[in-house]
Formats: sequence, C-alpha cells, structure tokens
Amino acid sequence: INDIWLLRLNLASAFRPPNLAELTQNGLHGTRYEIGNPDMISQRNYESDFAIHFHSNNFALDVSPFYNRINNYIFLSPSNDFTLEGYRIYRYDQTNATIYGGEVSGNYANTYLKTGFSYSYLVGKQEDNSWLPFIPQNKLRGNIRLLAKKFWVFTNPFLQTSTVLALSQNHPSIFETPTEKYNIWNISAGSSFNAAKTKFNWVLTINNLLNTTYYDHLSTLKDSGFYNMGRNISIAISINF
Repeated sequence: INDIWLLRLNLASAFRPPNLAELTQNGLHGTRYEIGNPDMISQRNYESDFAIHFHSNNFALDVSPFYNRINNYIFLSPSNDFTLEGYRIYRYDQTNATIYGGEVSGNYANTYLKTGFSYSYLVGKQEDNSWLPFIPQNKLRGNIRLLAKKFWVFTNPFLQTSTVLALSQNHPSIFETPTEKYNIWNISAGSSFNAAKTKFNWVLTINNLLNTTYYDHLSTLKDSGFYNMGRNISIAISINF
C-alpha cells in the first residue's frame, strides 16, 4: 500500500506421497513402537493465508492467519495397544483434515533497547471433527534486550531476558493425554573485550532460569514420564586472532 503498510495473500496447493517409514515402519523408535500403513496414498492440500504488515523505522507489527485443507492427511497417532515390553504402539494413518490458525508478532528497537513478542495459535481437526494428534500448544513468546556501546572494559555489552508461555493443550486426540500450561524464563548476557592485543567475545546463557518442571505437548518422552530440560547454564567464548 505504501512504505509502511503491506498486505499479502497466498493461495497454494501441493501434494506429498507417503515416505518409506510411513509405509513400512515396524519397530521401536525411542519410546514409541511405530507401525506403518502400506495402504496409504498421496495427500493433497489446499491452503490460503493472509498477512498484514506494519513496518516503521523502529516498530513492526505482523498479523498472519492461515487455513489449510488437507485431503488424505498423513499422521502418526497413538493407540491403546502396547507391546509386551510395555511400549505404546503408534500407527500411521490418514484422513481428510483441516489445520488453521495464525501468528501475531511485533518488535520495537532503538539504540539501547530491543523488545519483541509473538503469539502462535493452531487448531487441527479430522474430518469427523475429532482432534488431530500432536498439535502444539498455543504459545506466547517475549524478549527484552538492553544494549550499550561501552561499559567498563566491555564493548557492545548486552543483557537479555526472554520468556515462553505455553497454554494448556486441552484438545488431545483419542488416546493422547492433555498437557498443562508452563512458563519458562531465560536470561543471557555477553560482550566483547580486549586482552593482550586479542579480542574476546563471551556469552553467558541460562535457559529455564527457575528450573521449571514441565512437559511440552510434542515431547517424545512425555509418555515415559521424562520432563523437558531443567535449568541449563552455558558459556561461549570466541577469540579473534
């Protein structure tokens, strides 16, 4: 429309044949016993999406909804059957399905501050209006990054905090369990400095700062009772010769 506003519309169609694993799988993979389906045929989708973008010098806002109709959608689904060793059996299957949702995101930046957020929303349903398996939780993400040109002996120092708020997934498919909401906080800091005529860069990162105990809905270890990663601290140092 002009230098600030942009509208975008996409219409698309594509097909995908089942791969070898989806057709012939018959064995343990991690904590899942997966069984393929040799009778599956190619899936075909019809997709449309619409986006509104507002971009100024310091601020951007994007809104992007989409709608995807998929005929003979191929997916992996849990069952109520178990192997003799106690592993749940997952089977590949296909059905007509609809997947729709969208994302809203924005960011603001100046010399000393960068901040942004995004919210993703997703719904997946089979043709009989039952829920598809392995549809991720709706998530809100945010971050704030403070910047400076110089602090003491450090150049270009930064301090950043970010968060992920995953809402409850209360619409599992049959034989799939719901997943409670969780909130994860991360923090990182870094800069450059010179020593002995050599430039050093360092970044300290702490993910899951509060050591929150949680499952993600797409975790392959959830059925076995293993939580996602707890507090994780890492430091990276690079040297410019």
